[in-house]
Amino acid sequence: MPPGAHRIAAARGLDLDHLRPVVGEELTGERAGDEAPQLEHPDAGERTTHAQIVCNRARRSPGSRLGHGYPRRVTTPSPRASATTAYQQIRTAIIEGRYEPGARLVEQRIAEEFDLSRTPVREALRTLDAEGLVQLEPHRGATVRAFEAEDVVDLYALRARLEGYAAELAAERHTTEDLAVIDGGIAAFGEALAAGTSGTGDPLERTRALDAANAEIHLGIAAAARHRHLQQMLLRTVDATLVFRSFRGFSAEQSRQSHEFHRLIRGAIAAREPARAGALMVEHILQGRDALLAGLRADEQG
Repeated sequence: MPPGAHRIAAARGLDLDHLRPVVGEELTGERAGDEAPQLEHPDAGERTTHAQIVCNRARRSPGSRLGHGYPRRVTTPSPRASATTAYQQIRTAIIEGRYEPGARLVEQRIAEEFDLSRTPVREALRTLDAEGLVQLEPHRGATVRAFEAEDVVDLYALRARLEGYAAELAAERHTTEDLAVIDGGIAAFGEALAAGTSGTGDPLERTRALDAANAEIHLGIAAAARHRHLQQMLLRTVDATLVFRSFRGFSAEQSRQSHEFHRLIRGAIAAREPARAGALMVEHILQGRDALLAGLRADEQG
């Protein structure tokens, strides 16, 4: 124990005779950068850290301030945490359609919008470029990637393969909790569909709600497959197709067909029928591709 420690402790209402370092270290109060040792009270039988002692003392001493006599630690977000935040915010804005395909992504504006510095925004844009949601070009900067009909064909062919396999695995490996997640997405899809049928609400919000519920269903099935690498691949593929605003060009009947497919796929997964679940999923994805292509052609014609 450091010289004078008992005298200081007595003045501050501490009894150090009942405390001892767990691993034989002495507590100096000046362990810059080291983890504070844990202390053990022999009577209470519980472990107490140095930080907890300081907090307890502050509560016992009226007028005392936490950290008095100790360096105050100021925590700031790490560069990695800021980059992750920027990535999540920009990605969400793209997926939800707030940043439209072809729109320029100006670092300074995005930094101001999300209260970040430009460095994490720049890093996030590089990550999104690697994932295919953003396009970085010399002397032009970043733009939201604008997909064409050929991209739709290629991405949906990939989705059909990957999600068909995911549905097969989900039928073999799912848990009750997995089914609950899928059911939640199906219920949300049905609610958005009903709102659209009744003619209430903003059509754009309805489209966003359908897209969000659809993603919840498909990513829930991917999670139920218990295949980490497959799930990561599907996350990127589903995100890319969401940029098309998948249900924007769907008729009410096409949306109802998608809803029915979701319920059939869920039933096959719950019944642990891998072949049926996979076949239904492939048919569902290709139906969505055809509807989306028809919508894109209609947009081009007028």
